[in-house]
Amino acid sequence: MIVFLSGAIFIVWSNIAPAFNRLDSIMVKMQSGAASLQQLAEISESPASTKSFYYDAVFYSIVCIWILAIVDAYRLGRKKDFPESKSPG
Repeated sequence: MIVFLSGAIFIVWSNIAPAFNRLDSIMVKMQSGAASLQQLAEISESPASTKSFYYDAVFYSIVCIWILAIVDAYRLGRKKDFPESKSPG
């Protein structure tokens, strides 16, 4: 659970941080008065390059853990629904 939460927080933060950086650069340009609306639109439309190997590794690790949790829950449910009967002898 802790691994999942730390990975999820990393993914969310790596997507939010570039947005904050863009907003900061927009605010600086607006406060200096040196920016036109076209320049501000270009800053807000520029793609964020947050993809990295570490990002992909964390994402795929979370997906694998999620799939393993589904399989484990299915196995536990099957055991609970159909308990193995022990024959005397």
